[in-house]
Amino acid sequence: MTIFRGDGNRPRADLIEPTVRQISLYQQFGWPAPDYIHLPLALNEEGAKLSKQNHAPALPAGDPRPILIQALRFLGHPVPTQWQDASTADLLHNAVAQWSLATVPETAKINPPFSNALC
Repeated sequence: MTIFRGDGNRPRADLIEPTVRQISLYQQFGWPAPDYIHLPLALNEEGAKLSKQNHAPALPAGDPRPILIQALRFLGHPVPTQWQDASTADLLHNAVAQWSLATVPETAKINPPFSNALC
């Protein structure tokens, strides 16, 4: 099992204690501890992470496919050329099938399409 965290390319100090507790629980149950992968943060133009804490806007209601495509591009993953003709389920299935950690950027990056700069 792998646990993904949006923390850039290195663990944050505030996650050390909960991570130790989580690993201890796995050991108590006799289970193998998971691997941890730190994903890049999405930042607005001012360099602030996009989060509820920083008043990032909610995802728009309606068709989720354009946001899904932006997220895939942010993660460095291929996007079908005719994605507008695909269902959300097909896009997600394709994304899972093509998932590769090697394509994900190693550092946080500014991504205006996800910006909360206007909030």
